Amino acid sequence: MQISENGLVLGMFINASLLRSHQDLLGRRRIFCCSESLRIGESESKFDKFDKVRAYVARAFEAIFKEREHNRIYVYSQAMGLLSYLDEHFSAPSDDNEASRDMQRRQRILEYIEGHYSEPITLEQISASEYLSPGFFSRYFHKTLGSTFTQYLKTVKLGHAYTELCNTGTSITKISLNNGFANTNSFIAAFKEAYGLTPRKYRKLHEGGGKSPDFIEYKVSGVFKPLAKHLDGSPAAGGIPESEAPVRVVDLAVDTRRACGALTQTWRRLLAVGWAKEALLAPVQEQIQRCQDEIGFEFLRFRGLLDDDMIVYREVEGKPHVEFSYVPSALARDSKVSFEHNSVISIPKDMDRRAELIRALLRHWINRYGFETAASWKYVILNGYLVYLGHFTMEEYADLYERTRDCVKALLPGAEFGGPGCDIGGLGVNRDWETFFEICRKRGCVPDFVILQCFHSDFHESAGDVSSASRTHEKAPLTLSHNPNYLRDRLRSLACVLRKTDIRNPRICLETWNSTM
Repeated sequence: MQISENGLVLGMFINASLLRSHQDLLGRRRIFCCSESLRIGESESKFDKFDKVRAYVARAFEAIFKEREHNRIYVYSQAMGLLSYLDEHFSAPSDDNEASRDMQRRQRILEYIEGHYSEPITLEQISASEYLSPGFFSRYFHKTLGSTFTQYLKTVKLGHAYTELCNTGTSITKISLNNGFANTNSFIAAFKEAYGLTPRKYRKLHEGGGKSPDFIEYKVSGVFKPLAKHLDGSPAAGGIPESEAPVRVVDLAVDTRRACGALTQTWRRLLAVGWAKEALLAPVQEQIQRCQDEIGFEFLRFRGLLDDDMIVYREVEGKPHVEFSYVPSALARDSKVSFEHNSVISIPKDMDRRAELIRALLRHWINRYGFETAASWKYVILNGYLVYLGHFTMEEYADLYERTRDCVKALLPGAEFGGPGCDIGGLGVNRDWETFFEICRKRGCVPDFVILQCFHSDFHESAGDVSSASRTHEKAPLTLSHNPNYLRDRLRSLACVLRKTDIRNPRICLETWNSTM
């Protein structure tokens, strides 16, 4: 970026704690927003997008400059709106895995500092949390953030102390202790070095409506007039339309004296925890334990048991080497990956080898946990929704289901095996459900329980568009249904399919219930 000698730059600093609600901006995505990159003659819509970015900055600056009422919440809303707009129009997935991992490490370090700045944390402690030596960590931190660890930690402490100083009546001594300073004198010295005044004088000046000695005042009507032209008085400008839907208020009367039956707490049956690899992380296990302690659950559901990052299956000199891991890449017929976890979704190229892998896993669990425990679990395969996305046909899926079910039933006859995990919204679009149940009835492998997913979509989109989005890690373009009784109506449709295929009164397991992929 080039500016003239007397030019001014308006910068917006957004605290890292606010960015945590926008994980894409901190993780595997990059943002490029530079109006100088536009060429003369390009479409006006691209210029409009930059103007909407400027509008967010203009509204935030005006709120701070004029000190309008409730400006803190308003500025926060503009900052978050700006992040959302940048993510939607100027971001792309990072195709550099090494850079992505480095970004994740940086995020973990910064979050650790944000979460422990008030404690006497040391360079040795935080380097140990990343399994790095103190010397390597110190060099990495300075190279990555342009500051030493000690300087950055002091800046974070000062930032939180400044907020407390200006917005509370807490004593200077208490503020210094609340924000991790060893004593009051070290806080005063650091504050004066950063802001030019002692904390007490700065608070007095702030309470009196004064401004810092280093503050240079500019009038919006003057030097910032080019920015002010993007103000239009509309809090929703910049591409965020206000809802035009009328507000509907409904009064409900509840008779608390009436006797009722016991509440069926179905949520205690199943807890979904995402991917198998994540369930191995200590923080996730702590959350699972807390759910068990406070709510209680019977089954734990996760995906990706056979993913490559679980290191379940590898081939060495043509022989299977079973360790632990949709389908290991060494066994996959296709090499396409999907989702952020780069899962390989494919039919196995060798069903016999996969069957041996399943049997090896089952024997391991029986030896480790006991026959009765392993038989009490529920078993499924990857979900049938992937048929709709075009990864394989329903006939191929049903064959995979049957072969896997046979492995389980052979070693654990009493264990329950379910399927197919299709999205219930597809009932009115394709015959995946009917085809699956018809095959199962003919082959004598009807599922012990029916699993389903519910993305609350009427499936107007093409399967190709949705599948492409899942492979490139973009948001799947599913349109939400406007039916408030969506799940009830779809369950009734499922009941009709089950009756049609002569499957009587199966138990239903809703394994995924969400509006997104």
